[in-house]
Amino acid sequence: MSTSKFISRCATFFLAAAAFPTAPSLAAFPQLKLELVCQNQLFAPLAMVSPVDGSGRMMVAEQRGRVRIFRNGMLEPGNFIDLGPKPCTERAGYDERGLLGLAFHPGFSNNASPGYRKFYVFYIANSPLAPGITTDPIASRDGFN
Repeated sequence: MSTSKFISRCATFFLAAAAFPTAPSLAAFPQLKLELVCQNQLFAPLAMVSPVDGSGRMMVAEQRGRVRIFRNGMLEPGNFIDLGPKPCTERAGYDERGLLGLAFHPGFSNNASPGYRKFYVFYIANSPLAPGITTDPIASRDGFN
């Protein structure tokens, strides 16, 4: 390859590189702040979910099976739902059993939707039908209306 063709190709590459900058301009990362909103009122919270119904509520799922209502910066008294003895009781130390998930149907707030006022929980429960002893956990999924 001749020197002039090499210089011509290099010049084309550099012009193309100048036309398409490699690093996009990034916006400044927003400042974040953590604020304590409730202390010693929840036991093992694992999810915070909005029912997207315009109420401003956030549902806080606790591993022991309670779903609490958080609204206007405060935890409301009582429960949205309490699964009671359905989930496995936790063992000492870290335990990934009990209530593990909560989801609201996309049509939860639409009374014309088949999902009106439906939500779903995922939890680990003891089963007397499982092989072995009755404390063998099985995965359980419930939908509530």
